[in-house]
Amino acid sequence: MIVMLCGLSGAGKTTIANALLVHLKQQGYPADIIDGDESRKYLFPELGYTLPDRCKNMERMAWLAHKLSNNGIIAIISAMNPDQNTRNTIKKKYLNVKEVFVYCSVESLFSRDTKGLYKKSQLPDGHKDKISNLSGINGDFHIPQSPDLVINTDTLSVEDAVKKITQEIILNA
Repeated sequence: MIVMLCGLSGAGKTTIANALLVHLKQQGYPADIIDGDESRKYLFPELGYTLPDRCKNMERMAWLAHKLSNNGIIAIISAMNPDQNTRNTIKKKYLNVKEVFVYCSVESLFSRDTKGLYKKSQLPDGHKDKISNLSGINGDFHIPQSPDLVINTDTLSVEDAVKKITQEIILNA
């Protein structure tokens, strides 16, 4: 099984993925995480942050997740994954892919701003630190059209999100 967590930066994908991993292992399930930031840093450093590069990163992570899944490991992908066509392609190409949209309001994202990206997206044009392609703010992000599950981190705790994913995705596979 592949659990594909997608959503905007700071929505809680990595936090949920880490908590889900711990929970699954405690329940005796073999599982692992493929993280978008880590894969970009350690495996695919040549990729930038354009939409085509983000899609290529996602396609590569999905292939790795597929390899894990074929060996009986629940692969949890934690990545922004901003393109609907890429998500659809992954779901068609590989077996048992479950798309989980980790939603968070833009107001909460600006408030959390765990990486300082939202602040940088608001800098004046021409500023050396301005981020001008932050997905969902001033860059592309296609809201999932038919995810298998929506997790709203404005209203759900991490523990409740893990329970919901476990009950509605893992146990129903």
